[in-house]
Amino acid sequence: MSLHLHAIMRSALITIVLVGLVWTPTRPAQTAAQPAPPTFSSLVMWLPREKILFAVDFIPVASVPGRGMIDSYPLQWEASLKEVLAIDWERLIPGHPAPGGRLGTKQDVQNLLTFLQDASAAVKTAAREGKCWEPAEKELTLRTYESWAGYAQGLPFVLRRYCGLWGRGT
Repeated sequence: MSLHLHAIMRSALITIVLVGLVWTPTRPAQTAAQPAPPTFSSLVMWLPREKILFAVDFIPVASVPGRGMIDSYPLQWEASLKEVLAIDWERLIPGHPAPGGRLGTKQDVQNLLTFLQDASAAVKTAAREGKCWEPAEKELTLRTYESWAGYAQGLPFVLRRYCGLWGRGT
């Protein structure tokens, strides 16, 4: 058994309805394989015929993950994003509306992956200098992403999680 996901088009609005425990040959939905769940909110449903990916909170569009980083496994998250990029899809429906209410694209997923990799590299350097937790969380910035939604509020959570990884090995 598998979840069945309907995408209903109404002009420019897409409504998602999880029907649950139904599989039909006319509109199959698949859970996208991930090497390991990177977060507790990492459900990814793929509608191959419609080329739609539904990613709950796993892939925020043009916004900083923030609190979603607290219980995440950053290296698995990065690996999962690479796998998502390899799937044949054209539109990403995030769990929360993107800025302007737009859907996501593969470029948005690549941008998130690059953001996580940039944060990881910056914190790894700070950790080697003994700056995790406090100095890294207060001093590090990733100015390239300042225009993203939730940057000021979410960046400390991202930095803290990578400090946990590179400064403490957890």
